[in-house]
Amino acid sequence: MVDVNKPVGLATLYRKRIAAEAITVACDATAISSEEVLSKDRAKSTIVFARQLAMYLAHVVGQLSLGQVALEFGRDRTTVAYSWNSIEDRRDSPIFDDQVDAMEAQLRERLTAMLTRDVDLQSYAPSKKLGAA
Repeated sequence: MVDVNKPVGLATLYRKRIAAEAITVACDATAISSEEVLSKDRAKSTIVFARQLAMYLAHVVGQLSLGQVALEFGRDRTTVAYSWNSIEDRRDSPIFDDQVDAMEAQLRERLTAMLTRDVDLQSYAPSKKLGAA
């Protein structure tokens, strides 16, 4: 029997991959390791900030719901909402806003490359034209 509370299939795979790419982009920008971002550590503000950035990117660019982001980061949905608000509030600074814009662009490129690899349009050759008998 399938556990209805545990999603399976392509949606889960892509959710995990989107979160992993968001973590990579945030880690590259902050020089924090992915292990630290995924840890339960709340003591170091640099780790918390990198985690907030990754969650923000996964939600905004990766279009994951707050609940999906929470699941991937092992956090509560309200924690993800707080993180999103925290990053959004900081975007009032033009310098920080430009940095986040660059991270968003980088994540979009990474996700596009990921999807392009997964959907090789060159190998897709329909056997019949639509509407043909």
